[in-house]
Amino acid sequence: MKWSTMNSRDRRAVMLGGGILLPALLFIWGVRPYQAALSDARDQLATERSALARERAAILTARRNPQMQHVADSAMRVMRPRLFEGKDDVMASAELASYLGDVAQRARVWLQDASTRPATPGAQNGGVRTLHVEIRAESDLNGTLKFLQFAVNDAISTASKGEQRAGDVAPTAVTGALR
Repeated sequence: MKWSTMNSRDRRAVMLGGGILLPALLFIWGVRPYQAALSDARDQLATERSALARERAAILTARRNPQMQHVADSAMRVMRPRLFEGKDDVMASAELASYLGDVAQRARVWLQDASTRPATPGAQNGGVRTLHVEIRAESDLNGTLKFLQFAVNDAISTASKGEQRAGDVAPTAVTGALR
């Protein structure tokens, strides 16, 4: 239908519909994305300001007490094997699961499943995230003890919620969660 062939009543209805629809679409496709980008930029600015403040405080502390730098470096060297680097929880979880696979292989444990999840979503303690690990593995008692010893001593702080069930054969299946 052409504009020129429409009667005035139809043209007025189309104009009224366009007048109502155009601002709504402008809001959805223009204003909302702008507000989201502005909010993201504000969040990023707050994060960067916080990081700058921490860095400035660290520099001032290092100037006031140079021995503190040595203590911090020593503590970091001790903790380094327990830390998994990743830009987000998914990457850190993948590194942790890979590490658990290596530990299981060293301890003669058949690792069936290792799943990780953040301790509390979005919570970070000074840039360090805590990940909960749930594993399902099978081994004899000696292998299980070796695995737990390697995992707890090398990279993971505590073990909890461990269940042990006896199978029909000599090996024992252990289901547990490492935290």
